[in-house]
Amino acid sequence: MRNRVRRMGLAVLLGLAGATMPPQVCAQGAPEEAAVRQVVEAYFEALRNRDIDALKKVIHANTIFTSVNREGQLDEVSQERWHAMIKPTEANSAKYEMTGSIQSVDVVDSTASVKSTIEFPRYLFREYISLLKIAGRWMIVHKAYVLKGKPR
Repeated sequence: MRNRVRRMGLAVLLGLAGATMPPQVCAQGAPEEAAVRQVVEAYFEALRNRDIDALKKVIHANTIFTSVNREGQLDEVSQERWHAMIKPTEANSAKYEMTGSIQSVDVVDSTASVKSTIEFPRYLFREYISLLKIAGRWMIVHKAYVLKGKPR
């Protein structure tokens, strides 16, 4: 009898846990998280290659990147401005020496948040990337970041 009560209690607890689990675990699971990760990895690869066309496939045109500048003020970078900064030139067309890594992914319905790091030889970006599933495709719609220099 005691074991039956324990099993029933465990079943109730598991049932309650399932009822309170985040939607991405219950309804969406790994496929949506994998799709979000794929978009962020494509972003890393496109940035590494300085491939503006590939970046446009994963980052919505209206996306703004935000950070706090040295004066403590909000700094907003439009896609147009960002593309101009990273676009290869005759003087510098080399790929970026960088690595991107994902620390965490949270998916709820058609919204996702990714914490990531992009590391260059002399500095690194810590990023919080927001994605939305628009017309069936995950797209980056915002990025808040901090840029940190590395000791030489």
